Amino acid sequence: NRELSSARQEFIRGFARTPDRSLVFDAKQEGSHEERDRVWRRWLHFCTTAGRGNNPFLTSLSDEQRTLHVKSFLSCYRVTKWSQSGELLGLRKSPVVAGTVREAASHLAASFRVHQHPSPLHITGSTNLHPSIRSLLTAYSNVDPPPKRQKAITPKLLRAMHNMSGARTTSLRDTPFAVITEL
Repeated sequence: NRELSSARQEFIRGFARTPDRSLVFDAKQEGSHEERDRVWRRWLHFCTTAGRGNNPFLTSLSDEQRTLHVKSFLSCYRVTKWSQSGELLGLRKSPVVAGTVREAASHLAASFRVHQHPSPLHITGSTNLHPSIRSLLTAYSNVDPPPKRQKAITPKLLRAMHNMSGARTTSLRDTPFAVITEL
């Protein structure tokens, strides 16, 4: 909109930001805001440490340089301990799982959008993750140890335990569950 004066452009942008921010803020749970804010604090500290503290939106960098910074941040996020204020505290004993890094990436992208800047994690003008970011997140998923799942107790074992306990058997009607389902 080069035909509009800068004051009129700011007038339009100002009102365009207000409903977006309030709708997004009201539509999310408090935990989501805290998570996004935590990732943003960590991003700001990372940028300061990397010499980009005066430009956390990376506006003066090329797409390639922005992607490099984001990949570096996600790698740092995976292996670093952080303070409550977002400062780096040192390396972790073991890296966080890929899902945690993926969630941080999502929060970082959302923070850029909330501040009216395009996400450096996505292809310019698209909602698709940049291929190198997607590859990095996939690699983290591939090297993560498999989750340790607990086996469920089978109904047969529960019945055997109940029978061995010597408890008297009651009909289903005498259980609290039956009362709730009749309500």
